[in-house]
Amino acid sequence: MGSRSTVLIVDDHATFGESFKSLLIQKEGMLAEAVTSIPAALAYLTQHEPHLLVMDITLQQRYEGLEFLAMVQTKWPKVKTVCLTKHNNALVCQQAYEAGAWGYFTKTMPIEQTLLGMRQVLSAAEPLPQPSFKGHKHHFTPREREILAHLATGASNKELALALDMAEETAKVHMKTLLRKLGVNNRTQVAIFAYENGFWPAPMPHKQ
Repeated sequence: MGSRSTVLIVDDHATFGESFKSLLIQKEGMLAEAVTSIPAALAYLTQHEPHLLVMDITLQQRYEGLEFLAMVQTKWPKVKTVCLTKHNNALVCQQAYEAGAWGYFTKTMPIEQTLLGMRQVLSAAEPLPQPSFKGHKHHFTPREREILAHLATGASNKELALALDMAEETAKVHMKTLLRKLGVNNRTQVAIFAYENGFWPAPMPHKQ
């Protein structure tokens, strides 16, 4: 085999990032670096162009991972990006692929399966097939999906109304409907559901 593959790991859990970095170096013979934030990743990418970017989707409890993924695919199209995340979820996976992911792996998968997938991405000419996960059983209207996306970011009823151009009373009515559909008692539980099931605002496109 020719030159060693280079990998950048982006995960806000430093212990995980450093452990995975050591695994790639020692077991796979790769050249790997790990950072804990998007600014640090951007600083690295302006100086280096790794073969593979391995990233978590939610960084520091924010929802910017998908937007960052889309940015990387626009500004550094030769860098193949894969997601390594806790989200064992069909919608999150779909959003990652739509943002430009070449592969999607969960942290609960056997590590050998993840490493095999990474090797396949490095040698592939196109993204790996999208894995299938079980989705939630609830049906939501398009408007409810928009509301859930904003709730996942912690938006209040007033912020929902402003963001979605509706009256605050209308936002409250939608909230009552979501509480009933999900069978929960408060908006915090709805927000947790939205977060865990990938109802995040779509990433904004990035221009060069």
